[in-house]
Amino acid sequence: PRENEAAVTDLEEEWAPRLDAVPCRAGGAKVGIEYPYNPMQRLHRIGRGKDLETLLRRGRRFSSELFQASALRNELRHDRFAFVVARAVDKRATVRNRLRRRMRERVRVRHIPRAPFLDVAIFCKKEAAVVPRKVFYAALEDVLTRVRRG
Repeated sequence: PRENEAAVTDLEEEWAPRLDAVPCRAGGAKVGIEYPYNPMQRLHRIGRGKDLETLLRRGRRFSSELFQASALRNELRHDRFAFVVARAVDKRATVRNRLRRRMRERVRVRHIPRAPFLDVAIFCKKEAAVVPRKVFYAALEDVLTRVRRG
């Protein structure tokens, strides 16, 4: 491992008991200063690998008119998220990226980490690309609330 990876791992272990602050190195952040919980750090994301496949195979599904979500408990001390916008939603990458950014930002701002910790994948449906922002956010919050309730 590189030198920086060891430093980040040490910080993660040092701050693991605190759920309201995590080490943040993005955007010129200084090591040693506590930043608000940010569920969008690499530590809190689910990649395209085995974890996502397991989540899709074994996770509990929740659905609304604009979103479909899949959730599964994890053994970590934090929630992890994946935001998926398929090409079928819109062929333009700019539209798909905007939807992904909206989902990610809403979770970043509104998410409160608490046990049991979950892996959550949220999928956009085609209708999400054309609804007003308030309707989009209300439907997303509805799905996230149902995911948290189980």
